[in-house]
Amino acid sequence: YLSVLRLGYNDLGDKGIEIVSKAVRHDGSPHPSLALFDVGFNGISDVGCLALANNVIAGNPYLKTLYLSGNQIGEQGTLSLSAAIMQSSGLSNIYLSENKIGPMGVTTLAKAVATTEIKRLKGRQAGMARSRGSKEANFSVEGLYLDGTSMDHTGCFSISQMLMGNRSLKVLCLSNNALGDKDLALLSQSFARNKNIPLEVLRLSFNDISCVGVECLMNSIWGSPTLRELKMDNNRIQDRGAQLAGVVLTSVALQVLDLGFNRVSNVGVRAIMKTLSENASLRSLSLSGIPLDTNAAKAVSYALAYNCSLRAFHADNSSVAYAAQRHIAAGAVSNGNLLLNRLTGFHLGAVVCTLGFPAQIENWTNEQILRFIQFMWLKYNTEKDSMQPGQMATYISGDLPGRRKMGPADPRTVVTAANNAFIATGGKPLPPTDESDMPVEQRNPVVPLRQVLLERSPSGDIRVPEALERYSQEVEALEQTEKNNQYVTEPEKIVVDPNRRQRNMDWLMHQLPVLTKIMQQPFNSTELWRLHQYYFSPVETVSVRVSGSPGMHSPSAGMGMGVKEPMFTSASRRRSYDASGGMMQPSVKRSKTNRPRITFYPRVLGKFEQLNSEAEGKRLMLTLLRQLEFVETEFLKGSESYVEGLGPTPDSKTTLDVEMMLVDFI
Repeated sequence: YLSVLRLGYNDLGDKGIEIVSKAVRHDGSPHPSLALFDVGFNGISDVGCLALANNVIAGNPYLKTLYLSGNQIGEQGTLSLSAAIMQSSGLSNIYLSENKIGPMGVTTLAKAVATTEIKRLKGRQAGMARSRGSKEANFSVEGLYLDGTSMDHTGCFSISQMLMGNRSLKVLCLSNNALGDKDLALLSQSFARNKNIPLEVLRLSFNDISCVGVECLMNSIWGSPTLRELKMDNNRIQDRGAQLAGVVLTSVALQVLDLGFNRVSNVGVRAIMKTLSENASLRSLSLSGIPLDTNAAKAVSYALAYNCSLRAFHADNSSVAYAAQRHIAAGAVSNGNLLLNRLTGFHLGAVVCTLGFPAQIENWTNEQILRFIQFMWLKYNTEKDSMQPGQMATYISGDLPGRRKMGPADPRTVVTAANNAFIATGGKPLPPTDESDMPVEQRNPVVPLRQVLLERSPSGDIRVPEALERYSQEVEALEQTEKNNQYVTEPEKIVVDPNRRQRNMDWLMHQLPVLTKIMQQPFNSTELWRLHQYYFSPVETVSVRVSGSPGMHSPSAGMGMGVKEPMFTSASRRRSYDASGGMMQPSVKRSKTNRPRITFYPRVLGKFEQLNSEAEGKRLMLTLLRQLEFVETEFLKGSESYVEGLGPTPDSKTTLDVEMMLVDFI
């Protein structure tokens, strides 16, 4: 039976969603097995939302998750949706992020959630909670996703009022709503008064919260038995807020904490790391965007040497210098209880090799190296303590606490264990650990790129649509070509002149308002398709001889350095010009290559692939491509792009400059 229907990013519009919603409500009755309905990023307005509310939501006790993020729903659409929710709906998770429903829309939705909660509590008091015939009594909203809904102070007040008497909500997402300290004080007051709310996830990213609001929040959640995830990145939090977060870790068993891109210094970092060294619950910590100098790195090293629970540590854009990298790596490799399997911000391979690890692992990924470290200590302790080899999987998953003493091992032991483990693996990386399957309701509501709908042929067979099958074959062929030619170079090996970087930073600072405004533009699947086609399509390239050295190519050939081709112009023949404006004759013949444009930006490509696995990935991917297009067009204005073998001078502008600026902005 059909239980999950994902139709996101299809430009259904109001007409399309009306047809789909009528099909879902077959013969006037709700679909009996459909539990998840995803129509995100489809250009649905208030008209389409009305059809959806009447045909899919109202009186439907079976549908549990509704994904409407990234549409054009306003106050009227939210009013229709709220009315349907109160009509014996069984919705548990409501995704409305990136819809401009406004303060009145949020208020209406909050009242609907509060009303259904009151009905549920009254039903329980009347002994109806376990009645099979009473679907209404069992209904409760457990996940409310309202990121980027322009709720302002009025909407936040309504949410706080709804929280006062709620005993069901587990996930509350209010990111990107310009919430300030006063708004957070209202929410904190509700959390403090209602200790029965089973809140597990609270996301407050991209707001305007300072240490004042953080202090209110930390006081209200102190000792919470349920809270597991807290995200407050991209706010105005300083050291005081980081210190308070570190203190709360001693009373709340948080598993995810994100304080990235705040105004935290070494003082705040040391406070968090002191708590982390003794913490046994935290699994993911993000300090991305917070500078980690040598002193801060020492604190991180100490925490990683003692912590026995952390699985992921994110330090992207944290300006981690070489000395700081060595400190962090040394702490990780010396922890015999290490469970870390993801570390971002710098490459571990070259660093751990300087600590005595085999030189052959220099090019391994961070995940492969961390997996190797876990295996290394397992093998060392197997030989030392006669542990049964069959216990490896249990040991690495962290289910054998206390097998080893706490604290870092001495350097000699670390190096010996590393070399012995490398011999045992045959010099090959270990396979990654498989993650357990999540329930359908908890999976990423956005359809992966490779996931497509099936169709029924005239003969009755189920098959992949022919157009999609051809497209998949083309993509696989292109990916194989990229893999064979190995276009992407490692960005860590690129050395940039300080004067050139300063020039780029000055230009970037001047364009910050425009880049920020691009982040606020609505999603458009047609534009995403256009930009994807442009950047992932092959580009014509030119090999240029270095002046004064006939027949020799620039040392930067193959790095993807070049000057920009004017975008979206007519198909006229491109020409190159010298400094005086005269047309130059090409030194060699132009050639067509299978190299896509995006491979000239390897770090941007890596970020693009990373966003593909996130819940809001498509929207963020479009924002990234929009910003790339803007920087590429404006910075490389009037020049020819994607030229191989052009040695950059201090005054040249290349795709490398574009990538550096975009990565710095991100």
